Amino acid sequence: RPLLGARPQERTDNTLKEVIPKSKFCTSIWNLQKERLLSTDHITALGIKERDKIPEAISNSPIYRSFYRMTDKASNKQPSDKDWNELEKLLNREYDQFTDKLNSLCKLSETEYHVSMLIKLNFEPSKIANLVCCSLSNVSTIRRRLYTKVFNKKAGTKECDDFIKSI
Repeated sequence: RPLLGARPQERTDNTLKEVIPKSKFCTSIWNLQKERLLSTDHITALGIKERDKIPEAISNSPIYRSFYRMTDKASNKQPSDKDWNELEKLLNREYDQFTDKLNSLCKLSETEYHVSMLIKLNFEPSKIANLVCCSLSNVSTIRRRLYTKVFNKKAGTKECDDFIKSI
């Protein structure tokens, strides 16, 4: 039962402490942290349009522009490891350690991580497919699998994208 007068997050924490034996407490707190990332309050506080905006420091950066140019099917160029590393540094600087937050939730393959970075930057699935050298259906599968990995439940691609953008 929620505690009256407490904020929603405090109610959940206090309720967990009362109900869950200490041996399971750490696991439950971990799951609670994952759920908080997707909580309605968190996503609402960001605002859908605000959350989807790319900071100017990113959109004006040479590496972002380079990635965007590489999404053109006529371009035969693929991102190098150096390009991915530079994009990662930019993301971590502008989105407060995006990589650490994402890696704290589950272990990602290199492709899952690259797809996550591109989702965070609002690249369309077809452009993501070009950048990670796979089919559009494979990108969709990666997005659904990523959500399942983190939350241990199935969901659509939109839920995965919403989750990544909320980090």
